[in-house]
Amino acid sequence: MSTQQTAVLRIIRNLAVFNCLIIVAMGVYAWHHAMPSSEMIPLLLTAVLAIIPVALPATFTLAAAIGARALAKQGVLPTRLSAVDEAASIDVLCSDKTGTLTRNELTVTSARPLPGFDETHVLGMAALASSDGARIPLTKPFDLPLRRRQPQACPS
Repeated sequence: MSTQQTAVLRIIRNLAVFNCLIIVAMGVYAWHHAMPSSEMIPLLLTAVLAIIPVALPATFTLAAAIGARALAKQGVLPTRLSAVDEAASIDVLCSDKTGTLTRNELTVTSARPLPGFDETHVLGMAALASSDGARIPLTKPFDLPLRRRQPQACPS
């Protein structure tokens, strides 16, 4: 499920919970003031139908289209509307422009480890994951640069 779908479902869920509380409050208020059932039931059913956010997905699509248009003005051409939202939710972007285009081969130049780890440890673990004996080996184009760069030691 995309992040856009997750966001839409989360908003719909929150709206539904809030609106259900309002409907219950309306029912309690109508019952407390002795409103006849013939009037209370249509009122509550109308309120239930009103909580369904029919246009919310269309609103998110429109927002993604506006985002794609803004990106197009900056020279970025998204191929899918969901790509705009997916790109906005990226925490870490790994890219390689150090040889893929010029020499047609990937190279590892550096690593940015998370706090508590060092570059040697990260590269050592990546090399182990890409070794022939790994349970889940990396795909060939990505594991070769790690094998070429032999780390000195892998601290445990």
